[in-house]
Amino acid sequence: MPSIAVLSIPAVWGIGLLSHFATIFLKLGWRQWDNANVRKDLSQLKLSTAQAQLIGRLDAAHYNAQEILPLWAAAILYALHIGAPKDELDQISTVFLASRVLYTLVYAWANTQTKSLVRSAVWLGTSWIPVYIFFKY
Repeated sequence: MPSIAVLSIPAVWGIGLLSHFATIFLKLGWRQWDNANVRKDLSQLKLSTAQAQLIGRLDAAHYNAQEILPLWAAAILYALHIGAPKDELDQISTVFLASRVLYTLVYAWANTQTKSLVRSAVWLGTSWIPVYIFFKY
C-alpha cells in the first residue's frame, strides 16, 4: 500500500472537491443549481447576500486547494525522490491534510474581516508546509 505521503496528493485534490460539492448541495437546496450553466455569475442567482457570500467563499476555498496541489505534489515527489524518511513524510503529510481541512472549514466560516485574518493565518501556516519540505530535505 502506498504511504500516507503519496496518498496525500490525491487527498489534497479531494479536500478541494469537498468545498465544490458543498456549493452544489447548497445551490440544490436553494433551488439554484443549473448544470447547463454551472459557473453562472452569483449575482444572477436568486440568493440572499449571506448565501451568495458563502457560495463565493466555498468556491474560493476550492480554487485555493487546486492552486496548492502542484506545490504539494512537487514537494512530496521531490522528497521521495531524494530518499527522505517515509515516516517523517507521512507525519508531515498528515499535518498538511489536517491543516487543509481546517483551512477549508475556516474559509467557509470567515464571513467578517476579523475572521478572515484567522483564515489568512491558517493559509500561511498551511502554505509553508510544502516549502518546509524543500528546505528540510
